[in-house]
Amino acid sequence: MRKISADYIFPISSAPIKNGIIVINDSGKIVNLLSSSSGLEDVEKYEGIICPGFINTHCHLELSHMKGIVSEGKGLVPFIKELMSQRAADSDFVQQCIKDAEAEMMANGIVAVGDISNGSDTFSQKAKRNLHYHTFIELYGFLDNQADEAFENGRVLGSKLEKQNSIYSLVPHSPYSTSQQLWEKICQWNIENKGILTFHNEETEDENKLFLDGSGSLIELMKWFGLDTSFWKSTGNTSLNSIKGLLPKNTKTLLVHNTMTTVKELSSLNMELESPYWCLCPNANWYIERKLPNLDNFIKTGSKITLGTDSLSSNWRLSILSEMQCIKKHYPEIRTATMLSWGTQNGAELLGIESNFGTLEKGKSPGIILITNSNNGEITGSSQVVKLI
Repeated sequence: MRKISADYIFPISSAPIKNGIIVINDSGKIVNLLSSSSGLEDVEKYEGIICPGFINTHCHLELSHMKGIVSEGKGLVPFIKELMSQRAADSDFVQQCIKDAEAEMMANGIVAVGDISNGSDTFSQKAKRNLHYHTFIELYGFLDNQADEAFENGRVLGSKLEKQNSIYSLVPHSPYSTSQQLWEKICQWNIENKGILTFHNEETEDENKLFLDGSGSLIELMKWFGLDTSFWKSTGNTSLNSIKGLLPKNTKTLLVHNTMTTVKELSSLNMELESPYWCLCPNANWYIERKLPNLDNFIKTGSKITLGTDSLSSNWRLSILSEMQCIKKHYPEIRTATMLSWGTQNGAELLGIESNFGTLEKGKSPGIILITNSNNGEITGSSQVVKLI
């Protein structure tokens, strides 16, 4: 039995407890939360903030071998071109980088991950159950005549995860890389299998230009991929508004990046879908385009936010705390308690693991982390994570 105290304990499900105590049994399960250490012996006292383990809702673990390879700040299309041109690597090297990246996430207090997979490179590491994973098998198919093959390839990958009892969903990459027929197949699969839908949404201004009038750099990217772009039919609307009618109303849906998403779009989708979540990956946005979403829009509309790290091809580290520090740098008025709920409780709810993760409550084993170098309960640029349980 351990009795752990800190300057502040953030249960997330309730108000922070100043100088609180968390009591944990030998298996890491929470036995009690106390507001005073009076009469207790052998209390471990720490300076800083104690909170539940972090939930990383958007990661590309399979790209871990590309750390530092792709140029920063050039925009999404140059980023994609560099990524695709330099992605190939020795299999043993790829596997070691995946293992190292997972260890980095664990050291940074991450306990569960929503991870994008285009292939099976990460499956053997996930089978070790070091972290809780929900694998999003990502499908591409610009043309309707590619839909059947793309969908079947996803089903084959999913069967591999089923054999190791791993959780997965089939998902589209983005509105511009997924034909309507493939969208419909993916959405129907998630309805039937109670899956989670996720996709990259409005990551760059050129995504909306493509849908509005067929202009911008993404049409050139399609040509670079060797596509005859005569198939593309602009909708005269934004990317999100062009596909939102395809989204199942009662399926959990995670929209990722959302750099260009407007207040009107947020309000509309929040009203039309039962469980929309909005994942922010600020360091990746900054790495790729030196631009962040307007967080005021998300807060103003009461949008349910989660946090992700994206991949080491587009980030300097795999750390939810680092994402919070980036937000704090650009939006100093956003309180730590708010960001912690994004990085813990909301992510756990999205992944359907809130019965054990995301909050500090009796009977749960959510992981216990300490955030050091805080300032009166607020994280700072020098804060670090120490994994306690």
